[in-house]
Amino acid sequence: MFHQQTLIAEAIPTVRTLLTRYERPADWLATLTADTQNFIVRVPLVGAFSAGKSSLLNAFIGTPIFATNIDPETAIPAEISHAHSESLTGCWPDGRKMALSREDVLQNQLAMLQPSGWVDITLALPQLAAISHATVQLTSLPCTESL
Repeated sequence: MFHQQTLIAEAIPTVRTLLTRYERPADWLATLTADTQNFIVRVPLVGAFSAGKSSLLNAFIGTPIFATNIDPETAIPAEISHAHSESLTGCWPDGRKMALSREDVLQNQLAMLQPSGWVDITLALPQLAAISHATVQLTSLPCTESL
């Protein structure tokens, strides 16, 4: 947890006691508790095609997940975060999901997710556990031609 989350979590029993003592409704306290425990920071990693975003993430997690060829590779946005088990999922805005393999992502076999889908990746790695309240979002900027 982040320091601020820890402070809020530690204060919740005291606030609950005060609410009870002064006969005040505590409905919002349950929401505050859940929000504090489940707070996620989204860290965008955005850049031009072939700028090294995928290489940086592969190096950080210590295993190749994303394709890193010279050609533009990561055309589908990806979110990567920590979980207790590995999961690679193709997602669409309408809520549909499909299981993917590491090979699908590594070989960039993700055309079925275009134009608006993304890949959600969770891995059980210590590097990601150290930032368990963060999700890294990998996105390439569209190519534009200079005049």
